[in-house]
Formats: sequence, structure tokens, C-alpha cells
Amino acid sequence: MGVWCLMVAAVLCHTQWSISGASVSNLLEGCEVSQFGQVEDAVQKCDTIIFDHLFVPAGSSFNGQGELYWDGLGIWRSLKPNFFQLRLHNTVMSNIVVLNPPKHSVILQDSTNVELIAWTIDASAEAETGGVEVGQNTVGFIVKNSTYVVLQNSVVYNQVDCVGLCSGAHILVDDVICYGGHGLTLSVGL
Repeated sequence: MGVWCLMVAAVLCHTQWSISGASVSNLLEGCEVSQFGQVEDAVQKCDTIIFDHLFVPAGSSFNGQGELYWDGLGIWRSLKPNFFQLRLHNTVMSNIVVLNPPKHSVILQDSTNVELIAWTIDASAEAETGGVEVGQNTVGFIVKNSTYVVLQNSVVYNQVDCVGLCSGAHILVDDVICYGGHGLTLSVGL
């Protein structure tokens, strides 16, 4: 089963690599994803994005074009894709900008030793149209079944949960600023 995501990757490495659809796979340990670029043209279906032993440099931005999906009813109306579902191991990603996710901005699942630092998740374009909140369920970060995770020095603009912790251990949320949302959510047993 795939998830919906938006991804373009340029990988510089002196080893073999392949791009399968829109996901980067078969990278050897120590490769560096050098640029994701400014991504905003088309939404496509792809598998979970999986990285191991990578350092992803700063400056990438991703626009999920949530305005194409927002109807004011969140997950209870029309089908909306998750924007990112990441399975990361031994990975640092910093200074990433996520704009207008259709729903659930960043889902970190089945991951270990991950640092997401200085992210900006901005679903503020969903705020209101004619007095009605049009985007719903644009949770900033969701962490599931993951260990040794750091979410740090980040900002989330949305109308719902800023960070949702579903399951895992050794998760540090430090200096994450939430605007317009509910803040931190702990979901036990999911």
C-alpha cells in the first residue's frame, strides 16, 4: 500500500543509487541527498520515503497543494492524501519547509535515531475562506512506533494538533512553536 506524497530528489553519491517512481531507494550507507528542490507542481502516488544513514541538507521546500483538497470537513468528506510518510534511520533533516499539506503534514513511522530540526510546517493558507476553516486534519508532526527521535527548533502553523505522539520511546520535542493549533497530543495505544 502506498501513500500520497510529493517528492523530487537529486542524489549525489559515488555509489549506485536508483530512483523508483518518486522514492529514492537502494542508496548505500553514507550517500548524501544533496537537494530536494522546490517541489510544487503535481501530486503523485508513491511508496513511503525510506532513508538510512543519510544527512539531508537544508533549504528544501515542499508544497502539498492542500487548497486543491480542502473542503472544511477534513477526513470526513473527500479523500485527502497524507503528504509525507517517512521511515527514517540514522538520519538528520534540517531547515525543511512544508506548505499546504492536504492532511497530516509529516508522519514519522517505524523510525530510529532521527533528528528533524528547524522545520517550518505552514498550513495557514487553510485558515479561513469566507469565515470557514477550509483545511482540517493538517497535523504538523505525527510520530508512530519510533525511537530516539528529536523534533527541535521548528514552527507549525495550522488549526489542529502541532505534534501527535502515538507510540514510541525516547522522543524529545524541544522548542517547537505552534500557531493556531491545539499543541501537543498524546495518543495512547495506537
